[in-house]
Amino acid sequence: MKGRIMAVATADDIIKASNLGQSFVAARVFLPEAVEEARRRNVRLVNIEDIAEPLASLMINLLASRRADLLIRVFNLLIPPQLAKSYSYDEYRSIMTGEVEDVSFRVRIEIPGKFATNVFEDLSELLNELASKMGRIESVNVEFTVKKEGSDRVINYGFSTEATK
Repeated sequence: MKGRIMAVATADDIIKASNLGQSFVAARVFLPEAVEEARRRNVRLVNIEDIAEPLASLMINLLASRRADLLIRVFNLLIPPQLAKSYSYDEYRSIMTGEVEDVSFRVRIEIPGKFATNVFEDLSELLNELASKMGRIESVNVEFTVKKEGSDRVINYGFSTEATK
């Protein structure tokens, strides 16, 4: 299942998604002409918040369970394969007990200028929504930054939480 993610969906966005063989468009707001076009082209409209909430919860649970391998799989599904990405996972142990108390996971995504217009907005919109959902949970710390380097963009996304015992 492939789709586009954006803040506001227009009829042109629905047409582009349909022409690319994408089955859904996720957004915060759908303009009326986008709804009509989606109906004509059989493209599913999804509220981005409906995706972000369960995905954020899943990712936090995977991290708390110390399953960085599965987090990498999730991010590999979310991030287009043509983009360079690197992951890091850290565990923080208690000095007293030696048990893992906190865990953190980070991903760095490099978006070359030639992909920036097609990929950057969709990816940053999704990661921004995930950061928003995760940031509301008391035991979770989130870092989301975007840096422009020439025509390229670099996204750093990380979060940490308490490890389950």
